[in-house]
Amino acid sequence: MGTTTDIKTAIFTAVTGLTSVAWPNVPHEGVHPFVAVHVLPAATESVGLSGIDYHKGIIQFDCHIAAGGGELAASDLADTVLALFPRGKRATSGAVTVEINKTGWANTGQQTPDGYFIPVSIPYEVII
Repeated sequence: MGTTTDIKTAIFTAVTGLTSVAWPNVPHEGVHPFVAVHVLPAATESVGLSGIDYHKGIIQFDCHIAAGGGELAASDLADTVLALFPRGKRATSGAVTVEINKTGWANTGQQTPDGYFIPVSIPYEVII
């Protein structure tokens, strides 16, 4: 039986290819460039009468660069994240396999007081 922790562990393990990651509830220096990662689960659905649960959600990455770095630098970082999670990728932790079931996308960039970031959304699913 899988858990929320297994789902997040599988996803976080797959992120290790990035240089600077701001993890949830872990202090981060905010040195640019960096990627903040969040797991946004949707409601769990049951599959028929079988007792099987279907978990899905979005892995949200905020790709941050320093102010004045230009939008293309943020786009390059977003492309790096998208390349880590192609459609069909699987990541496992314990009895849980997280599958990237759709191609992710980069959203509109946002200016902040000290930089600029592009949100990247990666849909995932897990059947337990």
